[in-house]
Amino acid sequence: MSIKNSSLNNKILENKFIKLVSRSTDFYINKILKKNKKFDFKKPVVLFGAAKMGVIYADLCKKNKIKVLAFCDNDKSKYKSLIKKIEVISSDVLKDKYGKNIQIIITSLYDDEINKQLLKLGFKNIWSHTFFSTIFAKNFSVIAWTNYINAINANRINLIECFKMLGDTKSKNVFFNIIKYRLSLNRKYLKLIESDIKNVYFDKDIYELSKKEVFVDAGAFDGDTVKLFVESNNNKFKKIYCFEPDNKSYLDLKKFINKKNDKRIEILKYGLGSKSKIVYFTNDGGLGSKVSNSGNKINIKDIDSVLKDKITLIKMDIEGCEQDALLGSKKTIVKHKPKLAICVYHNLADLWEIPLLIKKINPDYKIYLRHYNEFLFDTICYAI
Repeated sequence: MSIKNSSLNNKILENKFIKLVSRSTDFYINKILKKNKKFDFKKPVVLFGAAKMGVIYADLCKKNKIKVLAFCDNDKSKYKSLIKKIEVISSDVLKDKYGKNIQIIITSLYDDEINKQLLKLGFKNIWSHTFFSTIFAKNFSVIAWTNYINAINANRINLIECFKMLGDTKSKNVFFNIIKYRLSLNRKYLKLIESDIKNVYFDKDIYELSKKEVFVDAGAFDGDTVKLFVESNNNKFKKIYCFEPDNKSYLDLKKFINKKNDKRIEILKYGLGSKSKIVYFTNDGGLGSKVSNSGNKINIKDIDSVLKDKITLIKMDIEGCEQDALLGSKKTIVKHKPKLAICVYHNLADLWEIPLLIKKINPDYKIYLRHYNEFLFDTICYAI
């Protein structure tokens, strides 16, 4: 494609994006409401999906005084077990026991498939968790999925600024389609932009790794990203610093690193932020992981104070604390200009606030976005 045609296509896409984010909140809310039946908060529900999201929604239903009659799941091994003292049943039992008019909230990532299954079985009152995290966002707040459409509308100037500064057409398409999904809840927009998960963090479409990388893995978990980094770079690097504050994840990480017996890899039992402090952290290994008012106490440090090496690459996946950690990396980013691979999916506004923050800290960066999942997870902002 010629530069002239590329510029023209980007301008057309930009005009479409401006139109998309300029419509009122009510316009999009009403479109979603028209596609869904009215939910009755006074009637009981069944939660379809007896896993982590189901547990979260059981607590949210209790908070909103909605009675949960049962969990339903397609996994036969879960039948007749109890979660939060609530029985797990099959779809056959569900129909026989509660009838086709029972209110069902799908508490699974695979909501499209389950919705089709339930419709085929004759159920009529079905809502996805995404509906509640959007229409009743304040009452049903779940990390990554909470979806304040009014925040998109209120921040349209920042969204447009972010869109314009993205470094290539693919990035602009990623940004455009994620916003389209959040305004419509139509999963097809995420499927359109999905890249191969094998390339996450170290995407050769964005940058190449060198033999002299000094890599900061913020949110190292059990060593999964370290493994991916080592494989991607054929075990050729100078140093890896792994930050992992959670007790269980730290022990798993330590076990993994000890097996490697590589003195180039160092583990630091800290979370990252803008300054040193102690906070509480709730880690369930999934959707509920976050800084909170209870849980394990963890130490927070800033990269600028802890690391004195010439850092060449920073990856951050730290449960919504990425902006604060970037502020604690300002000197490093300005001085050394490391490549950045930062998660921007934990909080809605991270999608535009993190790219804008990085550009503000160091205007020399080019900013890119890639998305590696058919769900809202694994959207990465790259800066080089």
